[in-house]
Amino acid sequence: MEETAPLDIEIIYDPVEEAHREGLVIDATRHRVMPDSEFVLWAKRQYKRPTLFEYHHLESDNIVLCDWLIRGKVAQELEAYPHDQRPDRAFLDVRIVLCKDSADAIRRKMRMKAEKRQAERDEAMEERKNAAKHLKFLGLERESKAMAAGITSFVGTKEGGEDLAQSKEELANLARGRIITSG
Repeated sequence: MEETAPLDIEIIYDPVEEAHREGLVIDATRHRVMPDSEFVLWAKRQYKRPTLFEYHHLESDNIVLCDWLIRGKVAQELEAYPHDQRPDRAFLDVRIVLCKDSADAIRRKMRMKAEKRQAERDEAMEERKNAAKHLKFLGLERESKAMAAGITSFVGTKEGGEDLAQSKEELANLARGRIITSG
């Protein structure tokens, strides 16, 4: 029976994880998302921002105007205020427009990171295909099929290349038969 290398599993892109780094995670133990008030409905129409909402901060007892980065999960806070002191229009004109630019920049940054990671994976896949073709050219049909199928260990140049693959292999060999613990 042919021994196969274990397959590495990688989450390609997790927008929630990416947004967690950039915004506020809405936590039901600390934040209570409020139904849209007349104020929020007006702000959504006025600023053409359907992602605006308010939440009640249970620790500070303030109301916070926010913009969803990931609806229902991650938000960007725009302004906090007491229950009876919503910000005036002049303040919102400046704050929401600036925060729209900021939120858009965060979304662009998240998208660019994801596109960069995907391009690196695509390049590594192309390198893997070329390596499989080379193995086939050398007459190593079985090795070529294993490489093409992803069974054979392979690390693309952008992912660290042969040096990283060799280092990983050496570490795995050193760790064989040892019990590794932490703490």
